[in-house]
Amino acid sequence: MLKRLCAIRIRLFLNALTGSGRHRRGMRVLYGFLLLYCVVVFGGLFGLLFWALRPLAEAGLSWLYFALAGILSAGLAFAGSVFMTQQQLYDAQDNQLLLSLPIRPSVVLGSRMLVLYLFDLLLGAVVLVPAVVVYGGTGTFVLRAMLSLVLLPLLPLCLSCFFGWLIGLLTARMRYKNLFSVVLTLLFLGGYLLIYARANAAIQAILLNSQAVAQAVRGFLYPFYLFGMGMAGELRDLLLFFLGTLLLFALVYWILSRTFLHIATAPKKVARRAWRAEELRAGSVGGALLRKELGRFFGSSVYLLNAGIGALLMLVGAAALVVKRADLLEAAGEIGALNPDLLPTVAIFIICFCCGTVDLTTSSISLEGKNLWILKSLPVTPREILRAKLLAHLAVCLPPLLVCAGTAVWVLRPSLAMGTLLVLTPAAFAAFIAVTGLAVNLRLPKLDWDSETQAVKQSAASMISVLGGMAVTVLLAIPYFIWMDTLTAAVYFAAWAVVLALAAALCLRWLYRRGSACWEAL
Repeated sequence: MLKRLCAIRIRLFLNALTGSGRHRRGMRVLYGFLLLYCVVVFGGLFGLLFWALRPLAEAGLSWLYFALAGILSAGLAFAGSVFMTQQQLYDAQDNQLLLSLPIRPSVVLGSRMLVLYLFDLLLGAVVLVPAVVVYGGTGTFVLRAMLSLVLLPLLPLCLSCFFGWLIGLLTARMRYKNLFSVVLTLLFLGGYLLIYARANAAIQAILLNSQAVAQAVRGFLYPFYLFGMGMAGELRDLLLFFLGTLLLFALVYWILSRTFLHIATAPKKVARRAWRAEELRAGSVGGALLRKELGRFFGSSVYLLNAGIGALLMLVGAAALVVKRADLLEAAGEIGALNPDLLPTVAIFIICFCCGTVDLTTSSISLEGKNLWILKSLPVTPREILRAKLLAHLAVCLPPLLVCAGTAVWVLRPSLAMGTLLVLTPAAFAAFIAVTGLAVNLRLPKLDWDSETQAVKQSAASMISVLGGMAVTVLLAIPYFIWMDTLTAAVYFAAWAVVLALAAALCLRWLYRRGSACWEAL
């Protein structure tokens, strides 16, 4: 039964990712190539990192080299799976359905934890395999590395089970639990970006203070000290680490199996507030539909994080421009003598890239899901519904765009033409992304999702729109940097602004004419 449940969960995940029908095989091949690409890219990055840490092994500190590899592997697996663990174990929508069948709760729990373990194994291998390859070795070292690859993910799995339970406990009575999840995710993301930005400095600090780092690992992260010593050749330490990890996993599984039935069947607690009589005000149809779209966006942490990350990046970029204003003014003075339009050009490309990652419309129709009939039964026209979805996208994207572009104009002090285009070109790009995203989602809706993650991240429409936005950004940048010596930046971006605005207008015309028929056919 455990094997069958695991197979069902993996099959459901693949079906949610690739959909059903005649295009399933092609989508699986495409996602396979994307997965391979991500593994190769991130594996190469970690390979370069461990290549820089090779002096530790040459200095007789091989155990510290592998201890750091274990810490990074476990940390990446934990950061990548903690929210997934919370959703799969404690907030899964099919818990009560499965428990109503003649299946033991421990078997249901085991199937979920096994799938999570495979996910942690993949994330951990992206870090640990490059470390092993860079270090090199034969014979028993290969066997130790294979055992470590299999058993090390159990440690982040235990940690993610505990923190997933803690997150569920903290958010049980929260009124704004989605906001809490978003803030916590952004803290994880910010920590990762901070570590990545300071990777070179961290490597230099480790190499220069290797003895102090070794002492800290031995004192505060003793399990990874045992792991490093075992990988370096101390079989007893490696066996102690494996035994401790297995015992910890067995303890966590035993505790969860004893409490899983209570957790899975416990009624969901919601925050309550006292009702107060208030005056009701009538509003327009368009305003009501727009509030509905914005409420869905800000009420879903998955939708907010994945579709609105570009808006946040633009606000962060505006703050960075203010903080680094003196350095940028100095750079503008030096570069301005050679090409005064270079920095404003780079700013346009960066803002356009951020606008391409704001993709509310690519999943706004899919998110209607099984409740689509409610919207279609209302006395509103398809044009009003589609217009509200477009306006919601622009309401999220345009204010951060104007803040970032305005800050860039204030800091960089470009010419009047480039300053105007620094606002208009990204605005036309944002309109193009909004309209084309809605058109793609209208033609390729995913209404049979079980969780919002499938509609937002795992649908064909979202993948096509995100990759298409990146492709248009590259297409916007490459010709300029190839012929930048002969092109006038203002003329180039003015032409692109016109092209993007015309393309958005043509797509909008299609939406208002044939798109209404497509909506009625859903």
